[in-house]
This record gives sequence, C-alpha cells and structure tokens, in this order.
Amino acid sequence: MMIKSLFGFIGYSYISPSHEVKRLAKEVGMEGRVKVMNFGVKGQIGEVTQAIEDCIQNGYWLLLQNYHLSEDRNPQFFKLLKVNLVYS
Repeated sequence: MMIKSLFGFIGYSYISPSHEVKRLAKEVGMEGRVKVMNFGVKGQIGEVTQAIEDCIQNGYWLLLQNYHLSEDRNPQFFKLLKVNLVYS
C-alpha cells in the first residue's frame, strides 16, 4: 500500500509526532520522502509555501510543526493549504 499524500493536524503542543510520521512512512514505502518543518522563524511562511509546492510536485509528505510559534500568523496560510492540498 502506498499513501501518496498525508495531511492532518495534531493538537498536542508538547508531543512531536515526527518519529511516528517517519515510522508510518517507512511502513508504507515512503521512507526518506518526509520533510519536517518547524515554525518559529520570522519570514518562514515563504519557505513553507515553497515546501508545500515541492512536496505536491514530488510526492513527498510534509509535516508542519509548531505553527503556534510562527511570527507570521496569517489566515491566508490556511487558505493556501486548502487550495493546494485539497485540490491537488
């Protein structure tokens, strides 16, 4: 079984799901095709936007963590996720 895209929200601010996501990726044949990005750096939305595009084009999974630390909190970001992930 190959899962080509994975998207979800995990609401535990004290737990990093990256190990579990990478374990799942290995189980379904996506090992090495997971990109993990952590928010908390000013101006990072541009990098995240590019990562979303790259992952969609190349079939990678993208794990976005710690949005609550983002200095660029922008409601448009969630619209970007909806447009790119739901309709891709």
